[in-house]
Amino acid sequence: MFMDLITEISSGLASKKLEKMKEEDPEKYQQTIKFFTNAAELAVHFIRESKEFREAFARVHNEFLNYPECRSTIEKAIEKGKEVNK
Repeated sequence: MFMDLITEISSGLASKKLEKMKEEDPEKYQQTIKFFTNAAELAVHFIRESKEFREAFARVHNEFLNYPECRSTIEKAIEKGKEVNK
């Protein structure tokens, strides 16, 4: 299931499939949400617990700085961070 979904995400089919799943199989849709929620919780855990994971996570996010199309999203995140930390 996971690898199939990753393949679909990379090919741009995931959004359509998820909308279809939401309509046709709400239980499976909720399980998928739970799966990704759990994956996010694992990431948070590993960020707290593992220097290696933090470094890898930072490298992934740092990569966005190399692409001009990401600039507005990065700038919005920085501004939001400033607002939250006032």
